[in-house]
Amino acid sequence: MEDRQAQAALVYAQKYGFAVFPLHSVRDGRCTCGNAKCDRKGKHPRTQGGLKDASKDPQVITRWWRRWPDANVGIATGAVSGFWVLDIDTAGGKAGEDSLDYLQDELGPLPATWEQITGSGGRHMLFRYPGIPIKNKVGWMDGLDVRGDGGYIVAPPSVHASGRTYEWELEHHPAEIPMAMAPELWVSALTEPKQSTGQAVDLPDKFAAGQRNELMFRLGASLRARGLSAAALRAALHEENRARCTPPLSDHEVDTIAESCAKYAPGEPRPAAAVMERSALDTRLRDVTPEEIFGAEIIGALAAVKDENAADYAQYKLQIRDRFGRAVSMRDLDSAVKQAQAKQRNFRIVNGNETDPLASDLIKDCPLKVRIPRDWRWDLTGVRRVVPKNNGPDELQVASQVPVAITGRAVNIETREERVELSYRLDNRWQSMIVKRSVAFAARNIVDLADKGLTVSSETARHLVRYFDDQFGLNLDALPVTSTVSHFGWLADGRFLPGGAEDVRLDFDDQGGTGAIARGYEAAGSLEDWIDQVARPVRKFPLARFQLAAGFGAPLLALLGHRVFIVHNWGPSGGGKTAGAYGAVSVWGDPETLKTSFNATRVGLENMAALYADLPLLIDERQVAGDRDDFVKSIVYMLGLGKSKARGMRGGGLQKFTTWRTITLSTGEQPLTTAGVEAGVKNRVLEIYGRPFGEDEDAARAMYDATDQYHGTAGPVFVARLAQMDREELRGQYQALRDSLLFARPDLQAAHVHAVAVVCMADYLYSQWLMDVPESAAMDDALALGDTILDKLESVDEVNDASRAMEYFASWCGINANFFEADPPGGRRYGITEQGAAGERIVCVYPPIFEDAMRAGGYNGQRILRDWADKGWILTETRPSDGKRRCKVRRQISGKREMFVAVIVDNM
Repeated sequence: MEDRQAQAALVYAQKYGFAVFPLHSVRDGRCTCGNAKCDRKGKHPRTQGGLKDASKDPQVITRWWRRWPDANVGIATGAVSGFWVLDIDTAGGKAGEDSLDYLQDELGPLPATWEQITGSGGRHMLFRYPGIPIKNKVGWMDGLDVRGDGGYIVAPPSVHASGRTYEWELEHHPAEIPMAMAPELWVSALTEPKQSTGQAVDLPDKFAAGQRNELMFRLGASLRARGLSAAALRAALHEENRARCTPPLSDHEVDTIAESCAKYAPGEPRPAAAVMERSALDTRLRDVTPEEIFGAEIIGALAAVKDENAADYAQYKLQIRDRFGRAVSMRDLDSAVKQAQAKQRNFRIVNGNETDPLASDLIKDCPLKVRIPRDWRWDLTGVRRVVPKNNGPDELQVASQVPVAITGRAVNIETREERVELSYRLDNRWQSMIVKRSVAFAARNIVDLADKGLTVSSETARHLVRYFDDQFGLNLDALPVTSTVSHFGWLADGRFLPGGAEDVRLDFDDQGGTGAIARGYEAAGSLEDWIDQVARPVRKFPLARFQLAAGFGAPLLALLGHRVFIVHNWGPSGGGKTAGAYGAVSVWGDPETLKTSFNATRVGLENMAALYADLPLLIDERQVAGDRDDFVKSIVYMLGLGKSKARGMRGGGLQKFTTWRTITLSTGEQPLTTAGVEAGVKNRVLEIYGRPFGEDEDAARAMYDATDQYHGTAGPVFVARLAQMDREELRGQYQALRDSLLFARPDLQAAHVHAVAVVCMADYLYSQWLMDVPESAAMDDALALGDTILDKLESVDEVNDASRAMEYFASWCGINANFFEADPPGGRRYGITEQGAAGERIVCVYPPIFEDAMRAGGYNGQRILRDWADKGWILTETRPSDGKRRCKVRRQISGKREMFVAVIVDNM
């Protein structure tokens, strides 16, 4: 359990950005604080600073849980963690759920969001922080608390005093759904301060019985509006009570009135409303009959309350229901109050709906089912607002010259960032785009939408922003919410795109390059045609078949925990290298659209790899990079790392990292790596020389036409079957296949064999699922394919940096033999040669010459010397003064003692 709590704390901080801190725990029914009478067992902080110590630093968190391994997990709520909590308490019965039901009747239903079951059986509903302060509200309603800024919750898998653990509700688990934003009405009810009336009052000198409460409240509200503090207000009302009320009210009644008035913000007047004040409403509701509830005075007062604070209105409804039961219909009450609200706001109700019209009613054949604010004219000529002027003609505020509306919201299920969908009519057809909210609601940014077809300029930007704000608020509760992601491949909820998440859209507002790539993953033709025209012909040729299997293998990397690698097929022009790669990419989409080349920038390739994520990445034509070996090496390292480079932001800090777990397919007439490239680079690349289609050029040419007509159908079917597999079974099958290949080829790099095994595993799986090959035959074929490919790879010695560097050095020595003679050309000596004790030939090179030679070959001289010293390929020297072994030795030449690198060349 202790490990679970420590790990959970780290996940909350690192994955979700929550500020966490340790809480006391419960042992044998007692709190670890040691207080036998503790009434908050397992719920209060362990650290001295408590909530103020909450941190996202993994080192701090690790240190806490090492000290207190069984500590419960506390998460600070509010802006620091980006969420607030609705705490529904069920310990005292159903009061919390009843209050929640009433609030949802008044404020609208709450969206599905993260939800945890507390140890006492209550619920915590988590909502994204709205960007405006959400304060703690204990007892907001009966059984309902709010945890916001300055608050915290106990989080799973903490242990409750009852012995039960806090758990995430299965259907509302962070891995299942995104954290939602609470509807605007809920946020308003939580954040809008109660306002004072601010109106002048004409009151009698004496307050008679039956009028005292109402008149004292009106007097108190007037005084509060003038800026009196709560204490001064209480003192003034007590004085006025003694002077005006006959007989005076009790001190308790005056204090209650003063507290009610003090809830309003001082000195912030609101328009006067000819409705009953709260104290009078409270008095009337104590002795009113069911019939009198629907009188204009009470309904008007309830409408004013609802306008001020919907939660207070819900409380009044609870009182009415508790007193009258079914004698008063809550539905009829709501209808009457809504009509009164409309009257007080000076607009009318038509068939239960506000007069704001539907877009589909304003333009013929318009498919948009959203409302347009009645203050805006919306038709085929665009969006504009007419503002009447007292002196002169009306002002026309043009927002857009095409009809446009916000028709949906898009929430990224991984980052929880929200965008909006804009629908507009351009070129006689309705189109849509998804854009950042910071674009749609900021005048300085919205002009960027001019590039996407909207007629917005710096002159009309502020009007379009105002229109979007009005229209968005009007439709907020009715707008459909779409889940989005910013990449293809495996999603946080375990689904896969494309193929397994039809209700998820890509989260981008680029209608150019990224949009074209997205369209590249659309299917063409049938799966049966793809199998007949692409898969069956390719499987006749081992190299092309390996490329095809690599296309299926990309999604396996994440499931097997395997690192990224590159399959590079190289050789003379022709022979179908690119055609074979096209076959691999056609598993998922149109290869002509999805491919890129080595002519792309590093950042461009980073972005493509992050977008493809778990899908194969095709980089064609190695030769276009020319002799830029350093560039190619950096690309290999970057792709193999699976993570983007750290980059700073203009305002400070680092940009968010992007990641991927893909198999890169590359082709070219040259190898991807050169002789001087380090083994670390070579380990990431399977370099396969040969013609994928052999001498059958017709088969290679036919592949271009086939993949153009048939693509994108096999991948979704494959990954759907893959998602159903048990992970342990999948890994067990892979390990068995890998071990068979390792046993057969111990002379090869283990990293290369592991990578080949991943591709062969994909061949084994899709052969069964798509080609109807029996399981045993599919495994035999996969192992045979692996043997064929492994025969084409370099051995350990060929890949090893030390061995390759020694081969290079031997060649260098042969080319420069004259410079080691007694009379070298030009008098420039590179060193000397000598014979060792066992008769071996030793070449002694001056250190600067050796460094230059190794650098020219692409090797790091200092590192190579260390490798050679470990292998005994150079002479070393240990000095008695410090006992350190040195890779350079001293020799007596012409009466002088000089330093050399002494290489035993007979080891070559």
